[in-house]
Amino acid sequence: MTRVDRIANVMPVNRYFLLRTNLHINAAREPDAGNTNKFWKVKPVLDAVRNCCVELPREEYCAVDEQMIPFTGRVPAKQVIKSKPNPVGIKNFVLCGKSGRALDFEFYQGKGTGIPQETKHLGLSASVVILLTNTIPRQMKYKICFDNYFTGIPLIRELKSKGILSVGTARGNRLMGCPLKAPNKFKKEKRGSMEMKVSGEGDICVVRWMDNGPVTLVSNFVGIESKDQVRRWSAAAKEHIMVDRPKCVQVYNDNMGGVDKVGFSYCPL
Repeated sequence: MTRVDRIANVMPVNRYFLLRTNLHINAAREPDAGNTNKFWKVKPVLDAVRNCCVELPREEYCAVDEQMIPFTGRVPAKQVIKSKPNPVGIKNFVLCGKSGRALDFEFYQGKGTGIPQETKHLGLSASVVILLTNTIPRQMKYKICFDNYFTGIPLIRELKSKGILSVGTARGNRLMGCPLKAPNKFKKEKRGSMEMKVSGEGDICVVRWMDNGPVTLVSNFVGIESKDQVRRWSAAAKEHIMVDRPKCVQVYNDNMGGVDKVGFSYCPL
């Protein structure tokens, strides 16, 4: 599913990786006055790659996630995130399909990354989602998944207004006072328990589900029904048991992993 015919038809994979590893860009000039892009040196290459990504057909289910591109050289936007598998490198926000093909991306450059004035009130993470979904057709039932770094009720509602369906895990401080049972009390419920609240306008639902711990999701198109079951290990019973799972969790789990398949494995700086 990740094959790119333009490359695969003219060279074997080992030659492609060899060329990619030895790619070097030498810009013998300084950036233009007023240019704040920290990747100005490689911007023509990035623009060429992004233009090809944007031309790919959109998939019904897509995901937005952050990705660390391993890089230990000198670059102003280098990040160190110890919790990541590749802790040192360049942070890249990626929109990709369920297949793992990158459809759009935005390199992190600091607080101003991906924040146009019209979405500044939503914050950085939500603005990045809006930016990356600009190429998603409106009112065509395309669906976007993202994790709790991005999810907030204002973002879910903004996407709904643009005709884009979405679901994401959410942090408790981004639920705008939604009256769900508190996580410390919900932990006392049996595994598979679930609770759902719907906004007064009927456009947003918030679901809390008890798995190994409480999990909270927000969506503008899917809630608890139709439930299915998943296999879990019970430490008390010393055996696997079947646990009820909300539909929104199934949709999220089935479609969120595409970014992990994306092949930005190094940065040509």
